[in-house]
Amino acid sequence: MKQLFFVSSPFQLVTLVAAIEAELVPAAEERIVVIADNRIAYEVGEGFYRSEMSQLLLARFDRWVLLNDALKPYSCGQWSPRESDLIILERTFRALWDLGDGPLELYVESIQAPPATSFSRIFRTALITVYADGLMVYGPTRTAPGTTIRQRIGRLLYLDLIPGLRPALLEEIGAPASSIDAQRFADVLRSLAGQLSPADEAPAPGTDAPAGPPALIVGQYLSDIGLITVGEESDLYFRMVELARDRGFESVLFKRHPAASYAAESAVRARCEEIGIAFEILDSPELVEITALRREPGLVIGCFSTALMTLRTAFGVPVVSLGTAELLEAVAPYENSNRVPLVLTHRLLDPANADTPTRPEELRSLLDAVAYCMQPELRADLRERAIAFLTPTSLETIRVYFKRRRLTKLDLPGKLPPRAPARGAAARARSLVRRARRKVSMLGGDLSERIGAGRGRQGRSGPPRDR
Repeated sequence: MKQLFFVSSPFQLVTLVAAIEAELVPAAEERIVVIADNRIAYEVGEGFYRSEMSQLLLARFDRWVLLNDALKPYSCGQWSPRESDLIILERTFRALWDLGDGPLELYVESIQAPPATSFSRIFRTALITVYADGLMVYGPTRTAPGTTIRQRIGRLLYLDLIPGLRPALLEEIGAPASSIDAQRFADVLRSLAGQLSPADEAPAPGTDAPAGPPALIVGQYLSDIGLITVGEESDLYFRMVELARDRGFESVLFKRHPAASYAAESAVRARCEEIGIAFEILDSPELVEITALRREPGLVIGCFSTALMTLRTAFGVPVVSLGTAELLEAVAPYENSNRVPLVLTHRLLDPANADTPTRPEELRSLLDAVAYCMQPELRADLRERAIAFLTPTSLETIRVYFKRRRLTKLDLPGKLPPRAPARGAAARARSLVRRARRKVSMLGGDLSERIGAGRGRQGRSGPPRDR
């Protein structure tokens, strides 16, 4: 059997290598990585797979192919073939990638979207393993996979970032879950850090540098995907800088996200210069975890990046999350897949919750209620759990995680009170008279006199004909 590993980021490559080294991936005739470069203009510049780190990781497999070359001019994340083309496409890709006629096993991330869904349909007899490398694994499946795909999903592989917490992804179809130990993930990164060339952004020997370890801010692309504005994102990063300064750090490193624009961090740099805080932007393509291994920060600050959890669980680095409460309020619709990562980072890493540790079973009860509110039809089995969680809970303590309108729509505890019944005709008439009296009093005069005058002019008891 040949194995195809669909990959769109270096983080996914590290996750798969960790799974292979942990012997969670069975032996195969050949292991082939299918790379999807999801940049808008992937022809411009170098893709992540060209980096030194990615090449070291790809060497652990037998070979790799670039999906973009096969799909030109279509985008990897949008291409969904017609049903009538599937048979000929299977022949085409088997020939193009030299797959032969034997059985295949697909390792795909994000089963509900292309290219995972596309190739799960094309290779219609292939076994499917879904691997998840982030916090979304603890949230509900966004879209139910079709019957022909669902029947071939054998298991879920996930990085165990929150020990003791079971994943919810694909739970509704009964897919067994196998965890990749976070320490195994850390070992892969440590071995890579020792093989990589020195980073250009590392401080040069002999240069004046602030005493003590720096604080590291993990950037995301929050304004680029419309969650907040550029101004709000720069304000959020500046709050992180101020938090680092308040905790005694003299220098701050900012690791920008490769997909983010420069607007937010440029604004933060200017503000830091005004108040005299050392602020350095790191613009290398290496993973945040590699940066942390090289620069050894004393504190890592971010919003809801998965890197916060990997550094906390796999490397034991102190981490803090800021801005999650605001984003939980802003993210829409309620079923947005970012909601569960936001809930987790707010509950576990926000300074406001530092004195209230949460056990895995308590966290799972909260996430079950959130999952039901996100996907009430797909996860109807969670309704009773949601009611059990919400019934004894004061809404004030959890309102950041739930919308009152959502609770009302689903008829759950904490819903809005019922509206007053509609007023009858008599009540509406009395209201109109009161409004008329107020208007007359403002203009001066008596209402009865004005009504009488109106009747005299019209010669009838009704209102004027032109009204």
